[in-house]
Amino acid sequence: MSYYEKIIRLMELRVAVHLDTILKLMDGRVAVLYEYLDKNIKLEKDQIPLILNKLKEKLEIYEKEFKIDEDDILEKNLNFLQNTLSLTNTQVNIIRMGAVVLNYNSYILDQMTSSYKSELEIYTFFSRILNESIENIKEAFELKNSFRYMVKLYGGSGYRANIIDTKDDFLKYLLVENGIYKFIKYYTYELSSSNLKFSDFDHIKQDLDILIPYLKYSIENELKGVNILFYGKPGVGKSEICSLIANKCNVLGLGIKSYFDDYNILYSMSRISSIDFISNFVSKDTIFIYDEAEDIFNLNSCDKQDNKAFVNYALENNKRVVIYITNDVGCIDEAILRRFDFIMEFKDIPKNQKLKIINKYSKNLVDDETKELFSSSPDLQPATIAKVGKVIETLNLKDASNEFKLLANNTLNAFGYGGMEFKKEIKYTPKEYDISLLNSDYDLENLANKVKNDVRICLYGPSGSGKSAYAFYLADKLKKELIVKTGSDLLSPYIGESEKNIKNAFLLAKQKDAILLIDEIEGFLFSRNRATKSWELTMVNEFLTSMQSFDGIFISTSNLFGLIDSAVLRRFDFMVELRPLNFMQAKDIFQNRCENLGFKPSEELLNSFLELSNITIGDFESIKRSMKFLDVNSADEYFDLLKQRCLLKIKANFQNV
Repeated sequence: MSYYEKIIRLMELRVAVHLDTILKLMDGRVAVLYEYLDKNIKLEKDQIPLILNKLKEKLEIYEKEFKIDEDDILEKNLNFLQNTLSLTNTQVNIIRMGAVVLNYNSYILDQMTSSYKSELEIYTFFSRILNESIENIKEAFELKNSFRYMVKLYGGSGYRANIIDTKDDFLKYLLVENGIYKFIKYYTYELSSSNLKFSDFDHIKQDLDILIPYLKYSIENELKGVNILFYGKPGVGKSEICSLIANKCNVLGLGIKSYFDDYNILYSMSRISSIDFISNFVSKDTIFIYDEAEDIFNLNSCDKQDNKAFVNYALENNKRVVIYITNDVGCIDEAILRRFDFIMEFKDIPKNQKLKIINKYSKNLVDDETKELFSSSPDLQPATIAKVGKVIETLNLKDASNEFKLLANNTLNAFGYGGMEFKKEIKYTPKEYDISLLNSDYDLENLANKVKNDVRICLYGPSGSGKSAYAFYLADKLKKELIVKTGSDLLSPYIGESEKNIKNAFLLAKQKDAILLIDEIEGFLFSRNRATKSWELTMVNEFLTSMQSFDGIFISTSNLFGLIDSAVLRRFDFMVELRPLNFMQAKDIFQNRCENLGFKPSEELLNSFLELSNITIGDFESIKRSMKFLDVNSADEYFDLLKQRCLLKIKANFQNV
């Protein structure tokens, strides 16, 4: 008989020698009693005294003969656990029972699954099985040590005899050589080496210059409750940088699995509790990485409060540094957020930094045009660039530009961002865009020459007067990227999202040192006197806050200047009205375009522009596009198209009044 079989028999007999147990077994599965009795005995209730005596005799024999086998694998592992975790003897006995029952199905213990009314009855049951006092059993379950990770009581409407809610995946490792470390390996993974370098993260260098010394100090001094939070959209390098940080701190980086090798999902409470447990068996030179941390932060379940308390406790008492990674910081409860020592946002990489990374990993195999194209992608991240570079390097090509584009776009499309394509660059040549043709009281050329940074400009006037075009002109002149946002980009049907979008637009422009253009702001920044909902007020307030703190170039346009909130208007450095073209401007543009078309307008026709007081440069551009599909053979026909358009605008404005 094996050591484990001896233990199970001992536990079974300790249960069976009680009157209440015998009665339950005889009413249920009497066959299990024949393991310990003469098979010729007829099990009748009037023979209970005889049965009990025979069982007690067998129990006495087993008690005298049974000895702990110190050389057994189970006992070696239990001794290791006890010494490492400071477990009591009773706690060890309970864990032993769980492991043995798991390994050898115990019929009598299985039979004892009826509901109990109190914890005391449960403690009594354990007292019988383990031959321990009830006080010892109670203390074992109440002690706040790692025992609670391995074993706990069932609760709810009733208690059950199979109350060892054991981690079967843990207990089975107690039955194998070096099982504890095999269990740790099952729950964790070592961080793989990164294709990236710290130089690829120059855009967050200031954060890293603070974080790494703090981590080194925390590790060396074994500080408790050190928690770091990384957040940002997928692919920005949150996970990649962890291996670099571990190497920099000269420690082992262990990731906590979110699923096992057989793809069984590991639930959040198990993941975070495993950190506390495993911390007991690793050296101080270890940091844990908890990726995809949304599972513990998004506490929307019915037991939210219990889970929240558990997470808070885990954050405050963890023995090793833990870096948590999430895509959505908004899901984290403020009470949890306060428990992080260092919170770091991974923003989109600035264009110039992204261009450096592409140059580094493309190894002169990609042309400048392709590099420039993909450096402007807000969604292409360093990890993708490094992997694409690794692939094209193996192709043995002198020019792998097309291959780089294909691979990078495949990844972008897979993430749902959409690929990058070459577009014809918009250039405002003197023929297409002449700043002198803008009708304004401001000297817009002089303004463009003086603007360097930290300026807020509001351009207002009718549609087509050149407001947005001026923003493009300014971006070309200053050699800056232009980020264009409209109401549809910023407004969201979900509460709080519009404010978030506004804030992120300004943050993105600041990060990229770009000019921010918000078109037609009256669509969502209308006067707060007209607001009917609370979120409309908070949206305007968020805009004011973001605008006030932005130290770059911000341009807004409006077709309906009078609808904008007055507090917003006060914060603009320049409010520039762009009016329809004056007579001379309209006449000169018409005459120049007629010459290009081979038409010769009469002086009388040119003077007719006095009638078109609302014509804009945009009208000329619109008619130019229409003429691709129309048969226009004279200056008069050209003028009639312009006149019709101006009349339609008057009609539309009248209907909207």
